Amino acid sequence: INPADVLLIAGRSRISSFIQTVTQSTWSHAMIYIGRLNQIENESLRITIKQYYHGSPNTPLVIESLLGHGTIIRPLSTYQDEHIRICRPRGLKHQDANAVINEVSQHIGKDYNVTHIVALLLLLIPYRILPTKWIMKLFDHCAKNSMEVICSSMIANAFNHVDFPILPEVRQHKENHQSLVKRHHVLYTPKDFDYSPFFAIIKYP
Repeated sequence: INPADVLLIAGRSRISSFIQTVTQSTWSHAMIYIGRLNQIENESLRITIKQYYHGSPNTPLVIESLLGHGTIIRPLSTYQDEHIRICRPRGLKHQDANAVINEVSQHIGKDYNVTHIVALLLLLIPYRILPTKWIMKLFDHCAKNSMEVICSSMIANAFNHVDFPILPEVRQHKENHQSLVKRHHVLYTPKDFDYSPFFAIIKYP
């Protein structure tokens, strides 16, 4: 696994099952691999990680945002018995991979944004419980709250930070003209990394 690889998890909790049903995907959770502490080049980032992780410097680590836990650092081995898919950004430069990891690390310690995940599920559900404009107001509220995040939008925002595409929206114009429009990071779900043509899919042994 390489630093800045995105790992997708098929969770087994009730909330995971609900997310999988609404998004029509196997994947309910996303995290990003940051490597081993003793291999991280950015000294200030190593200091930040040491504040939240006190294990061996040789342990492979991930950053994730979890309901009930917030944004945390965990050993990759936490998920050794789970169903995992590795999504590797194609052609991502070394310095950009470091920038992505650094951007994600800025969220360590933040709470999980429950309002955001509710708004996202309300938007994706096949039938409307609330008017779309009400749901978009929830997203506006989430965008203003910089102290809370969810897993997929946190990672998407980090890749947007280095202008690396994930899954742009295709807009149809007149005379068969199409354009690709960058989606806002709050609209991403774990499955978007699986569907993205800009990520290579690696199935673990």
